[in-house]
Amino acid sequence: MVILKESSRDWGVVIVIALLAIGANLPLEITENLNIDRKYFIVGLIAVVGIALIRYLKFTLILVIALLAVGANLPEEIAKEFNVDTQYMLLGLVAMVVISLSNRVLKLPSGLEKSGRSKTAHGAAALFTAILKGRIAVVQSLISQGVNVNIRTVSGKTPLMAAAFKGYSDIVQLLVDNRADVNMKDSRGDTALKLAARGGYTRTVELLKKAGAKE
Repeated sequence: MVILKESSRDWGVVIVIALLAIGANLPLEITENLNIDRKYFIVGLIAVVGIALIRYLKFTLILVIALLAVGANLPEEIAKEFNVDTQYMLLGLVAMVVISLSNRVLKLPSGLEKSGRSKTAHGAAALFTAILKGRIAVVQSLISQGVNVNIRTVSGKTPLMAAAFKGYSDIVQLLVDNRADVNMKDSRGDTALKLAARGGYTRTVELLKKAGAKE
């Protein structure tokens, strides 16, 4: 299942939000006996959801939104049965919308690097996969998120070499425009130009030579 591939960070945020949501909906008699103010859980819930929004944890957001939406719209009899306060759930949803709009207007830090370096190996793997499948929109998205266009595999292959090997001239051009090194060599001494020429992709060869690729 795809859901099992999410990072421990994403799952950690989901678990924290779930615990805070449970705490915010504890029966009044329990909170009084434990001397706990449910307001702290509510504030914590809003804060964690805000952090998730700002950092664009897509999987987490989708799951949290789904949980809050379901909780906020539970039928009255079911809500009472499970002791869920739908008003708190609705408050969480409103907070997410407000923070999301503030994030778009104020351009809050997203945590995404712009230095051309991928924060994890997952980004690099996703880039190679997108290139080999010819999905230029995904490649563009990953590059804009900071995935290094000159990342190497164990054998020294670069994203540009992968695109040249498949003859995807549009992706080659995209990588070149984003400062991909056209003269890097893999462990066998092959360059993107050699791979494109070997495959008979004349258009790709022309693009690489124009970008400064050497024979």
